[in-house]
Amino acid sequence: MVGFAAYSGVGKTTLIEGLVAHFAAQGIRTAVIKHDGHGFQMDRPGTDSHRFTQAGAAVTVLTSAGQTAVIEDRGRSLAEAAALIEGVDLILVEGWKQGDHPQIGLRRGETGFPGPPERYIALVSDRQEQADIPCFRFDQTEAIAAFILAYCRTWGR
Repeated sequence: MVGFAAYSGVGKTTLIEGLVAHFAAQGIRTAVIKHDGHGFQMDRPGTDSHRFTQAGAAVTVLTSAGQTAVIEDRGRSLAEAAALIEGVDLILVEGWKQGDHPQIGLRRGETGFPGPPERYIALVSDRQEQADIPCFRFDQTEAIAAFILAYCRTWGR
């Protein structure tokens, strides 16, 4: 499991999207856990699942031949969310920037990193970084992917 820490609007989702596509092309099954600090609504009013939730269901599971979704009326910790995931080779995490899981720090322009660079396993930036850890540009998806795989093999995570 490797996370991506940055302030809003820096490009976490775009980078993770590119990494997922790269890993999928290599046959690497990847899960993504995203923390949404603003809340979200997955159910649309009028759907059966929304009706069940509105009626008071604590958990609603939707499943079809190709997809399954679980809707709960509570949040989960990163560890709890990760425990739900089976059958993948790698979990990428967006958010939970204060967590203790391995993270890559991202920044653009003057935004800065959401923590000191030494807390990260690597950095992604649109500027030249001076750090004792690997540093990448946003357009280096293949190199970032290779780093993540090597890191996971080395640390067994």
